[in-house]
Amino acid sequence: MRSSACLIFAAVSCFAQSAGESAHFEVASVKPVVDNRPGPYTGGPGGSDPGRVSYGRTSVRNLIWDAYEVPSGRISGPSSLDSYYAVSAIYTAGATMTQYREMLANLLAERFGLIFHRVPTEVHGYELVVADGGPKFSAAPTETPEQTSARRFLSQNLIEDGVLHMTFNHAPLGLLADRISAAFNPRPGGASPTMPVINKTGLTGQFDLKLEIPLEPSMGPSGPIQIGGQPYMVYGDHTVTPKSASTALEKQLGLKLNPVKLTVDFIVVDHLNQTPTEN
Repeated sequence: MRSSACLIFAAVSCFAQSAGESAHFEVASVKPVVDNRPGPYTGGPGGSDPGRVSYGRTSVRNLIWDAYEVPSGRISGPSSLDSYYAVSAIYTAGATMTQYREMLANLLAERFGLIFHRVPTEVHGYELVVADGGPKFSAAPTETPEQTSARRFLSQNLIEDGVLHMTFNHAPLGLLADRISAAFNPRPGGASPTMPVINKTGLTGQFDLKLEIPLEPSMGPSGPIQIGGQPYMVYGDHTVTPKSASTALEKQLGLKLNPVKLTVDFIVVDHLNQTPTEN
């Protein structure tokens, strides 16, 4: 969410997309949440209870992120995108992540009436790769179901003395890439729309990591851009620069950022029900 980048429109989808028909939750509950306190996420594929999933408090925007793997900063549409719900569902244990995403996409289409189109856009981004010498960490030990339930967070940020302290508990490296991209973004809520970071390490599994990145002076926003007719605010400042992030990654974790041009999808929501259908 940090630096302005030159955007080149590669193409704009000319049709609306909705969810596929191949996989559905067996039972799903969607309830509005007005409490501002964070709600836990439990279950899901690979979790301690892989036949269930529960979002204690999540926005429609974040559900779209989970279903379509497009970070929240690249999703635009009506204000109801940021309405919050408690969502719980039961599905066949052993479902793959791909099947789970299809189930979530179908829930969004059927309960929220979600219709959207994609805007493929070329941006200047980064690939997270393994540096020379290899990674300086190993996979986290397997958790018991009790440890998973007691875990307070997957990732957490703390700014102290001009340094961004990032902590990850049993997190995949894709989440590290997303959080670094989010550090380039002065707005809360997701990875940078115009400076994505893509995990290209080839390392799978879950990891316990700590990363400290020095912060840079802030200069403020440079103004809005239009993506598919929707406004996005692009910033010319850096809380964290790619150079400082890459230097910290290489020194502390044995990873680094390689600059690349990437074509990424922006999602523009064309229709979303103000109120989801009944459970």
